[in-house]
Amino acid sequence: MPSQSLELARLLLEKEDDVAAAGVFLDRVLSLTGADRGFVVVRDDGQFVPKFEIRIEAGGRDGTAIFSRALVKQAIATNRVIHSTNPAEDPALSHTESVMASKGRAVLVVPLSSNDVCYGALYVEHPQAGGISAEARAIVEEVAELAGLVLHRAVERAGFARRSRQLEDDLLAKHAGVDPHDPAAI
Repeated sequence: MPSQSLELARLLLEKEDDVAAAGVFLDRVLSLTGADRGFVVVRDDGQFVPKFEIRIEAGGRDGTAIFSRALVKQAIATNRVIHSTNPAEDPALSHTESVMASKGRAVLVVPLSSNDVCYGALYVEHPQAGGISAEARAIVEEVAELAGLVLHRAVERAGFARRSRQLEDDLLAKHAGVDPHDPAAI
């Protein structure tokens, strides 16, 4: 029987689409850790953009989702795992309103990186303080490098596909004598 790390890696490698890969990865990590909500962000054209989320509901004053963007930014900037059994009571982390909103919940933020290049991050919250086991955390950290590479390649493939479609549209329009960038010609 394959290890949980190997099974998670296999599921990631089976997906061609960036959103599908992020979804499978997040779903398995939530199941493995017992977390009840989370998301994956992936670097796309230099920006870190959400690719998949589970139960990250809007609830902020401006209608944005409530989670700690500061913890995600810190994990990406330092390229280090952030794990807190209860971040609202952790003096090193409790400096933002969103962290304080996580009171009584365990948080795990794992950069998805390879060779010191960060391709994204995984953020999960467990409904109970201390709820993410050391074993589950170790498995997630073990697969994080592969997950980063797979998600990065999936984003690249999606970008190549978009550019290819645009080039095809431009080429077809050019041969038809239509300027594809002129809104009146569409």
